[in-house]
Amino acid sequence: MTVTFVNPGVMLRLTGGLGPLGLMGVAGNMTWEFDDSEEGTTVTLNYAVGGYMSGGLDSIASAVDGVLIEAMTRLKSFVETGSPDAPTS
Repeated sequence: MTVTFVNPGVMLRLTGGLGPLGLMGVAGNMTWEFDDSEEGTTVTLNYAVGGYMSGGLDSIASAVDGVLIEAMTRLKSFVETGSPDAPTS
């Protein structure tokens, strides 16, 4: 992915495809937003992808969502504990 816009502490925007999306006829726009909150910083991630994929992009949307959810979960764990792996009890 390519960084296309940076507003430090507020927003980061990247374009391109993650993983197998980078090999398809698609365009992607990923936006990270950072907002102050009472608990610290709220991070919002949006990833919009459009274009052509045989069988349609809907067929992989849930898998892409799952990868992004896992990445955000690991980021949260890293920020809170210093390790990307959630502690096992």
